Amino acid sequence: MGSQGFGYSSRESDCNQSTGVSTTPERARFRPNALCVVPCTVSQLQSATEIQSGFSVGEIEINMVSLVGIVQRVSSSMSSMLYLLDDMTGPSIDARFWLDSEEEGVENSVVPPGTYVKIIGRLRSFENHRSLVGLHLRRLQDLNEITSHILEVTQAHMAYGNPPLRKTNNASIGSNGTEKHQSFKNVEGFSPAQNEVFKLIKSYPDPSGISLKILKDCVTPQYLFNIKNCLQFLSNEGHIYTTVDDDHFKAVD
Repeated sequence: MGSQGFGYSSRESDCNQSTGVSTTPERARFRPNALCVVPCTVSQLQSATEIQSGFSVGEIEINMVSLVGIVQRVSSSMSSMLYLLDDMTGPSIDARFWLDSEEEGVENSVVPPGTYVKIIGRLRSFENHRSLVGLHLRRLQDLNEITSHILEVTQAHMAYGNPPLRKTNNASIGSNGTEKHQSFKNVEGFSPAQNEVFKLIKSYPDPSGISLKILKDCVTPQYLFNIKNCLQFLSNEGHIYTTVDDDHFKAVD
C-alpha cells in the first residue's frame, strides 16, 4: 500500500534505482530521493537521529515525510500559516506553510482546529526544536485513511528499516539494547497492544524502568497510536507504576 499520489512505493526498486543504492542481503541504509515520501509518526520524527545528510529513523534516511493527525492549533501571519499537528504518538509537531511558496500543493486556505489532515513536508531542526516545512496539506475524506496511514508506516519501516531495540516474542531487551531470551505469557484479558507494552516494561532490567522513548522504539509500529491508552490502562489496573519521572515505567512484581 503506498501513499496516494505522493511518490511513496512499497517496491524497493522504485526508490533505490533512482538513488543508486544497491539492495544487498546486508540491507543497506535506504535513502529516499526527493520524490519519495516516507510515512511516519510524530514520535518517530521527534526522536529521529540527526545525520550529516539530514535525519534518519532507524535505518531509513528521510527527506520528505507524510503525517496524519488532527490539527490542534492554527496561527497565521502575512507570510505563513502554522499548524500544530497531533497524532497521539508523542508531543505535537509544528508544520509551517509559506504562503508565497512556489511549491506545488501548498494550500493557503485555513484548515480549522479539530480537522483531521494529511501533511507532506520536510523535517527541520532549529535549537533542538523539530518542525516541518509543509509542502502539501489536505483534509481527510475518510477516517479509514488513519488506519491506512498506520499500515503504511508499519510497511515502510519493516521493509526498509531495522528499528533499534526491536523485540521478539521470546526475548526481553536489555538496558544496553541487547536481547535476553526470556519468555512471558500473555495476560488474559489484555489486548494484543496491552500485552506487548506490559511485556516490554516487565522485561526491561534497568532499576529506573523503561523510558517512554525506548518503549516507543521497541513497540510494534501498529501499536504506537495506542501506547498512551495502554499505559493508562496498565497504570489504572495497578500493573505498572512510574519511577524517576512520569516518562519512566516499571512493572509491579
